[in-house]
Amino acid sequence: MNLGKLNSYFGDGTVLKGSLKFKGVLRFDGDFEGDVTTQDTFIIGETGKVKATVKVGALHNFGKISGNVEAQKNISLHTNSKLEGNISTPSLVTEDMAFFEGSCVMPIVERPDHSEADLIAAAVSGPASSINPYELVGKEAPSTGGFLSTLSVKQKMAGAGTGAFLIILVMIWIVFGGEKRHGDAVSGEETVAAEQGGQQISSAEAKPENSAGNAVNEQDIAGLKKEIEANQQNPQPYMTLAKISLGKRDYRSAIEALTQGATAMPKNEEIATLLGQTLLRTGKEKEAMKYFTALAQINPASAEAMNNDGFQKMDSGSLEQAVSLFKNALQKDPANYRSRIGLASVYSKQEENDKAAQECLAILKDADDYAPAMNRLAWIYAKQGANLNNALTLSQKSLAIFDDIPEYIDTLSEVNYKLGNYNDAVKLIKKAIELVPSEPYYRRQLFKFQKSQRGRAAAPQQQPAAEPQI
Repeated sequence: MNLGKLNSYFGDGTVLKGSLKFKGVLRFDGDFEGDVTTQDTFIIGETGKVKATVKVGALHNFGKISGNVEAQKNISLHTNSKLEGNISTPSLVTEDMAFFEGSCVMPIVERPDHSEADLIAAAVSGPASSINPYELVGKEAPSTGGFLSTLSVKQKMAGAGTGAFLIILVMIWIVFGGEKRHGDAVSGEETVAAEQGGQQISSAEAKPENSAGNAVNEQDIAGLKKEIEANQQNPQPYMTLAKISLGKRDYRSAIEALTQGATAMPKNEEIATLLGQTLLRTGKEKEAMKYFTALAQINPASAEAMNNDGFQKMDSGSLEQAVSLFKNALQKDPANYRSRIGLASVYSKQEENDKAAQECLAILKDADDYAPAMNRLAWIYAKQGANLNNALTLSQKSLAIFDDIPEYIDTLSEVNYKLGNYNDAVKLIKKAIELVPSEPYYRRQLFKFQKSQRGRAAAPQQQPAAEPQI
């Protein structure tokens, strides 16, 4: 389960009635009665209770739903969730102990194919405006318009401080959703009409001065941090802070917030999952393993527990068993990029590089800045001596967030070596040696690079061979 950008959130204790229309990703943990309409993603949290007719792009249910549901993309019913009603969706995923009562219609939806060249170009060209960093659950297309176009509801708040926190979140929702892409102006006509002490908040009033770069102001962030100080055992403020950062691809800040949450609540599955996946996404694979190990202890039946077993089997040489475990994890969580990285690693060991490359490209199709996939694909191309210019860009991007990952530095040095950039290859591998002096492999790489470097010096007129293409 991939967790990421959250445009809006209604917490436990909120009671709403009416028609709810929105854009983006909305999570609901309170009680709702009426109808829900969106082309984007609706998440019902573990404490959420929804009695409504639901028409959405994607639905992820962790709570209880009573009513008919129509989803254009997919429906996921998670462990201990409950859905009573008829459903229509082209894709349905149900976890163990999920309850469903009703009929199910699954229309066939054709999906466009993308060539390998298109996917590589998307990965190496930088962040695409049409791709979220990674979605709250699954792989949904992001919103491209304002968050709330219509919301007319009655609210009852339970617990001191909840109203103030909701005001902050409403402001966050407005500026995240109200920001138009490609420099379009934000309309001041959209309003959120919420009966909360008779106060009406408009998007024009809540909009920050620089919506392009400062979608959430420091006051909003400070409010969330105060929530954490008041109750360090509440996971939601940590998650909200992290998701705000993830929405801006500020992974360092997201990791900082989640690490603080994991320290306060080491047995919280949601925080451990998102922290592990964020660390992995940025290339910190060894640091991520700490949280994946903890996650397996919290939930031994999780996809990450299967992935842990898969990597252990791979390291011990039981490659076929590793493939089986990674595929089982993908069946449980089709959006799990770590499972695909595991498959790519096994296929590389089996010298099935085409299969390995396809697994990496499948990830980069949805997550164009996923460091492990970029690094693995760059290494495959380097070993094949093909697509070296793309390999160079992929490898450099894999080090964009953290530039001190020795395995990734080794890949970049190998790519430079294959391109004939021997001086750069030597300089890079020396940096890897400084980071891990005890690793003999990097010293063997240095010897190889320096040998070619000396050969180049002895024959300066020699030109590197032209790059083969595949």
